[in-house]
Amino acid sequence: MTREEQLRNRELKKRLPQEIRKWNKKYKIHYSYEFLYKFEGDFLYIGMPSVGSDCLYNAVMITPWVLDEIYWKVQKMNMEEMLNQPKSFHVRGVFTVDSIYYKSAYSKYQVTTDNFEEMIENLIIDFDSFINEHKKKLKTIDCIKNDLDGYKISDLNRALVYIKQEEYEKALFNLQNGDKNDGIIHVVNGKTARENAIDFCLDAIKNQ
Repeated sequence: MTREEQLRNRELKKRLPQEIRKWNKKYKIHYSYEFLYKFEGDFLYIGMPSVGSDCLYNAVMITPWVLDEIYWKVQKMNMEEMLNQPKSFHVRGVFTVDSIYYKSAYSKYQVTTDNFEEMIENLIIDFDSFINEHKKKLKTIDCIKNDLDGYKISDLNRALVYIKQEEYEKALFNLQNGDKNDGIIHVVNGKTARENAIDFCLDAIKNQ
């Protein structure tokens, strides 16, 4: 990369948040922590815009954010502290549930200094269209208990839905029979998220 290209990239990276915020109100999309995001019912859509050598990129994650509270409870975290966090806390990916993987949630745009504002709007339009398309399938948290074509959903997330609905035997089945390497690998109180969830289910079943 030439020095001229490096300087241009630095300028575009500096302009990125400014240009994005110009469109927030029009498209009802938020921007903070360097993420685009929008809450739609039980799901949170997060865009991760970035500037490359001569391109603008955006990768999109889908997170069942309504499961965060039950996840914190299962992991025996400080519930008062977690519940007092602002709603945007769910965006940061700190102590939050797994994202749902979708195979084609990625966009790329050729950019120059002159067309940057236009390409930012195109990125946001595409992000908004992505949300509108996926919310037709992702209507409520219940839908992730089953396989969805094109989506990869962790067994831990499925188990958390069952736990939220107090169906502990079904949650335990998902945890014990699913992919052992699947799901969040945070270690809390010396155990993985999966191990803590199994303990939670066993205690809940015993106390029913």
